Amino acid sequence: MNLSTTIFSRSMNGITTLTDGIAVIRNGEASFNNVSTDNINTSSLSTNNMVLNDLQSNTIETNTLNGITSTEINYLSGTTSNIQQQLNSKQNNFYTATYFNILTTNSRAVNSANLQTAFNTCSTNKYGLYFDSCGTYNFNSQQHIFTATSNSQPFFMIGTKGGKTTLNFGSGSALGSQKANLEFHCNGSSFMTYCVLSDFTISRSDKTSSIILINGWSFGKIENITTLNGSISLQLYNCITLSIVNCFFRFSLDYGIYAKGNVNLNGFSIINNNINFNNISVSDADKAGLYFSNSASINIMDCDFEQNGTYNDMTCAGLWFENPTDNGQGLTVINTHIEGNKGISSIYINSGSVLSTHTIENNFMNRIGTNNLYATHQIYFLSTNSNSSVIVNNNSFRSYGGYVPNASNTLLDGSGGIFYYSANVVQDSIEWNTSLPNGYSQPLPTDITCNTLTATTINSSTLTSPTINSSTTINSYDINSSHLISAEDIRINNGLTTHSVVCAIITTDGIVANTITCDRLFTSYICPDVKVINGTSAMQFYLNINCSVKQFSGANVDDYYLLPPGVKLIIYSSGNYTSLLNTFDNSASSVYNVFAPTTPNTLQSCKYYYNDVEQAFPYIS
Repeated sequence: MNLSTTIFSRSMNGITTLTDGIAVIRNGEASFNNVSTDNINTSSLSTNNMVLNDLQSNTIETNTLNGITSTEINYLSGTTSNIQQQLNSKQNNFYTATYFNILTTNSRAVNSANLQTAFNTCSTNKYGLYFDSCGTYNFNSQQHIFTATSNSQPFFMIGTKGGKTTLNFGSGSALGSQKANLEFHCNGSSFMTYCVLSDFTISRSDKTSSIILINGWSFGKIENITTLNGSISLQLYNCITLSIVNCFFRFSLDYGIYAKGNVNLNGFSIINNNINFNNISVSDADKAGLYFSNSASINIMDCDFEQNGTYNDMTCAGLWFENPTDNGQGLTVINTHIEGNKGISSIYINSGSVLSTHTIENNFMNRIGTNNLYATHQIYFLSTNSNSSVIVNNNSFRSYGGYVPNASNTLLDGSGGIFYYSANVVQDSIEWNTSLPNGYSQPLPTDITCNTLTATTINSSTLTSPTINSSTTINSYDINSSHLISAEDIRINNGLTTHSVVCAIITTDGIVANTITCDRLFTSYICPDVKVINGTSAMQFYLNINCSVKQFSGANVDDYYLLPPGVKLIIYSSGNYTSLLNTFDNSASSVYNVFAPTTPNTLQSCKYYYNDVEQAFPYIS
């Protein structure tokens, strides 16, 4: 039905009085005033659709405009200006990507001044840099420097996914130390935070200069990066909480990764702390695949280190860690493939005078005879602090390619600290160093009451140590200069029951092995860590405790204790469990809880209980 100059009414909900020329709504009825209704067909109108005028004042229902409803129109309520302009204004508040896509030829012979200009623009405006085109960019200059202009400034430099963006720096004269083709520096007074470098292949055609240098990053990430050649693939200075993930570093003249803390670079200096490597591969670096100094809490997991170092050069290694600067956790290597590395050892640790603990667990470590692809030792540990230790658990020490086992090529060696080892697999026992010189020892847990022990003759040799009778307590780590091997090692390897302990006493005459019965059961093999927190430090330094400790040396970090469920900790202000301070009992709880000591920063020894059983190395009672 066509209506001419007729007022059309219909029921519409939720609309209030609007201006003349549109609709006036009263009591649920719509009256269309001053509107031409010549072409309205009432049978075609849809409920809740809006009615508009076209340029000829003809009325059009919005179902012809994709059905704009009254609900959608109401979304405009409260707008005071152009919506698109508001959106554009909001976008400018984000760290916007500056698109660096300046050449279209396949060679992309980029003038390096353009890259440096892009760096400067990003620094000034807090932009990131994004390469939005695949292919190879060939730069005609060696050094490009990004320097932050403000505190806590973020930055990202991202290539195309899959690493199909290649940055090629060709060849050139050496830049010198602490310089690189790509340098990223904080502003000298504060970290750069939440930075990302990802999705590039970066290469050189020679090995004269370093490729990437990072200085003063915090909470940053380096991912999906491949480097080829160069003197050092990646330099890290003064960084905290940094993740390096899914990267490949190959064919470096000196180091795959070189990291050092407390280096005054661009006016900024702090220790490297909490640097985490996951699923990276480092190979064919002539000095070391990874080097760390003045650093703490370096964590390597699910990685691959192959053919790093130089054969028979005692200044080289697969992984080299030295001069930790904080008491506590040093180097942790877990679930990592370590093969064909050369030099003094596959893993070299020198903790100096600092009290530190290092963990080497669940790794595959392989020597290759072909082309002398093997180090003199697998793990070499030096320390001038007799309480520092390396925990070596559940590793597989193997060889192939014609490698000939040699008693001089001991798997574990060094001087000055303690090796704790358990459940390792050794291909040839001739390389297992059972004497561990210069103060090394492998204690049985203290305070174990045993039944009678009868000596057994092996190789026509007898045990000359004192007879251990019923109710005798073993309190010493060493009996008549003989060294005790981990009971847990032997129990696991021989499939003994949880009630049995084997005591293997190494003498100058041979090995005497006897089964003794312990009056307590074996407890959990790995116990959860108590986190000791230095609440007054900006670093929030953590010390991990998962066993009783007779003596801490200068810890000074215990403002708070974070206890896992099932754990009780008794702390003392003097060594050898004297001068009781506090008992923190979380054994009945199902959640983590924080405890504060009566007198902070006085921890000297502690007793650790898990499931109401005291835990002493090596995790048995």
